[in-house]
Amino acid sequence: MANYLGWEITNKGRELLARAMNNETKINVTKFKIGAGYNTGNDRELTDLLDKRNEFPINSYERKGNGNVEFTFIVSNKTGSGTSAITNSYKISEMGIYAQDDFGTEILYAYNKGTDGDYIPVFNGKNAIDILEKCIIVVDQSANLNVTIDSSNTYITRDSAERNYVKKTDYATENKAGIVTLGTTANTALEGNRLAEIIGLEFGGKIQDSGIKTAGKFYYDTVTKFYYECLENTNLTYNDSGKFRAISNKPISDKVENLPRFYAKTTNIYFLNDRFTIKIPKSNFIFGILAVSHKTHGWRNKIIFTEGESCFEHVSSVSSQRLVITTDSQNVYLSSQDKNISLFLINSVTFFYYD
Repeated sequence: MANYLGWEITNKGRELLARAMNNETKINVTKFKIGAGYNTGNDRELTDLLDKRNEFPINSYERKGNGNVEFTFIVSNKTGSGTSAITNSYKISEMGIYAQDDFGTEILYAYNKGTDGDYIPVFNGKNAIDILEKCIIVVDQSANLNVTIDSSNTYITRDSAERNYVKKTDYATENKAGIVTLGTTANTALEGNRLAEIIGLEFGGKIQDSGIKTAGKFYYDTVTKFYYECLENTNLTYNDSGKFRAISNKPISDKVENLPRFYAKTTNIYFLNDRFTIKIPKSNFIFGILAVSHKTHGWRNKIIFTEGESCFEHVSSVSSQRLVITTDSQNVYLSSQDKNISLFLINSVTFFYYD
């Protein structure tokens, strides 16, 4: 069984890493090489494998955090055309990861070695061997990493498939992509056009997305988490009340709850020398209705009055000012200004206000 000592970043690799951290270049990882040599000196000083035999493309890679990157390589003794990739059988005792800077200068970025390495035989048409090599090396989080992957020579590993692809029998969960069952019951997903059918408008996307928002469509605001109808065409990427109108239940119910509550109340009537005064609390007064009848002519009339306006009665042949509204700091007064007001009977007085 192979016993490798671990990856060591070479001096050239460290120089490239430092330049990448200073934004002078990217680390362009290019290939993976294996060989039959074994370095007995300082691995950091190496610029190439001692006895390189074969090289392979990068199959995949994944950032693991803390500046570490896991590279996957498939070592095979057979080419894609079915011939042997190995000239002479050997044991893998050294391996290297190579990288370039933005100017195309390629270096040995990291080196690993070991005793009793994996055996690679010459392919004879029957003994095909594929070895999965996973290599974790340091590439600082602040460094700009670029990886060259030749898709024509890569394999899909089980790990990669489970991470990136969905099986036909896999069902979606809150944390995993998969098959989604459409419907309106629990554990099913609402089909996209159903939302448009419920709201009565065509869904246009997110307000925060770039592009034209079309009047008559509705959009989702990722900030407020509500839906809004677009009132006129706009390319805004934020919610402007002049361009969008809330149509979600919550903001609409909030508006309804904040509407003023209206009340109606019958007030007191005060008579003085055949004249009367109606005293109405001024707070939040809106309007009032006075129902009166004439003793002689027998007709009835309803007079609507508001603060600051005089009330006129136009039923008799001679139009005359009968009622006047006056106010002070606390009340509204509806008063008669005609000594013949006694001819009128007051049937009811109601005033309306809101809280």
